[in-house]
Amino acid sequence: MSNEINVGDFITTRAHLNPRKEALVDVHADKRLTFAELNHRANRCVNALLELGLQHGDRVALLANNGHQFAECFFGPTKAGLVLMPLNWRLTAPELAYILKDGGARALVFDAEFAPAVEELRAMGAEGSAVEHWICIGDTPSGSCEDYETLLANASEVEPADKAGADDNLFIMYTSGTTGHPKGVVHTHNTVLWTMLTFNVTADTHFDDRYLLMLPMFHVGALTPLIASIYNGTTIVLLRNFDPKQAWQLIEGERITTTLAVPAMLTFMLQVPDYEKFDISTLRYVSSGAAPV
Repeated sequence: MSNEINVGDFITTRAHLNPRKEALVDVHADKRLTFAELNHRANRCVNALLELGLQHGDRVALLANNGHQFAECFFGPTKAGLVLMPLNWRLTAPELAYILKDGGARALVFDAEFAPAVEELRAMGAEGSAVEHWICIGDTPSGSCEDYETLLANASEVEPADKAGADDNLFIMYTSGTTGHPKGVVHTHNTVLWTMLTFNVTADTHFDDRYLLMLPMFHVGALTPLIASIYNGTTIVLLRNFDPKQAWQLIEGERITTTLAVPAMLTFMLQVPDYEKFDISTLRYVSSGAAPV
């Protein structure tokens, strides 16, 4: 494979080809971003991290709900070879501490609602993590944390000069740890490219699709459709947390054509009273798995 493969650059290419096309609808934030706008914010994110002193190969942990910031923190830093560590926000502070130390994260970007867990981590000192930069999305809980939006506002939106290659690490996904400590599974730009291509062929996604993303983005079940959608030029409608009634409302209101939901989610959707009244005529394809459907 060519060393020019860079998953972060999928958004760069799409911003060049379709700058004004709607890329992402963040339902919770009531924010709509074009591919050009999402790419500019992703570039500001990576340049802000580079200005803090992070370098190619450094780990950036992400403790955040579904939102446009998650997408920015994924596609921006990975352009320059920073390695993402998506964190399960259901974990306790000691569980997060183990992963942060094991993965060697130098920076942590976190939602303000997870500030109590972050403060517990910081109180552990070196036992909690080796994190040097604590970056908060939302109201900063402490003067010692850096504000995400301020960092972006002061950073450049130009493309980073030094790009990652095909065999560089892209992200580290930690296992659930049901039989011991969680283990970090390392994905490269090359392996994720092939995962994304396999998903695209299997899930039948297209340029004109509108994809409803409902799974948590710290899981590959959401990250893979996210990457595939950016690659395709598909519009992503992003639900912060799964809500079965809101899912029906978005399918109707946003004219959703395809989505992914595990059987339990589909069961909850079928339990919504009068769900048949929603207009789902645009819905073409639903992927599912992880249990019998």
